[in-house]
Amino acid sequence: MGKTMFLERSVEIDRPVGDVFNYVRFIDNHRHFSIWQMADPDMEVTSTGEDGQVGYVHSWDSQVRKVGAGSQEITEILGRERISYELRFERPMRATNYSNVHFLSLPHEHTRVTWDFSGEIAFPMSLFSFFIRRMLARDIDKNLANLKDKLEE
Repeated sequence: MGKTMFLERSVEIDRPVGDVFNYVRFIDNHRHFSIWQMADPDMEVTSTGEDGQVGYVHSWDSQVRKVGAGSQEITEILGRERISYELRFERPMRATNYSNVHFLSLPHEHTRVTWDFSGEIAFPMSLFSFFIRRMLARDIDKNLANLKDKLEE
């Protein structure tokens, strides 16, 4: 019944780190691998700033409950090593969470992508923190598998 949450999931992709980083940094590309974006192709999307740059904000509004409404802001880009995001959810519940995508160059032009997610879980949802973590880990694993498939095709 923890009040804070941190989870981390990884995948190895058979592509050079520069290719993987340059694809992921553009939030518009997330629609090709994010199960949350693919869940509602008709959601309303708005943005401010330049995609792939710090300060870019991608906002969505969907009638699909799992998708809900909120925004994702690129808060930091550290070389080709990490992209940091602030996620502000409005629906189905209000929350602010943080996510990082880490890129590690491996031998033979492979890349390890590690996606982490952190934030607080407010009561009464904290009573279900185990199930929330498990569901979120499963979703991130699917996103990473989709990313791997997309970049290796």
